[in-house]
Amino acid sequence: EAIVPKLMWALGQSSDLPVVKRIMETPIADDVVL
Repeated sequence: EAIVPKLMWALGQSSDLPVVKRIMETPIADDVVL
């Protein structure tokens, strides 16, 4: 459930796909992205 707000935040930070991918793969508050 927390993946959607994280993705929205990541897309707000950058529209560059590799940057968004790196943000999504970085754990924040012990979240896990599979």
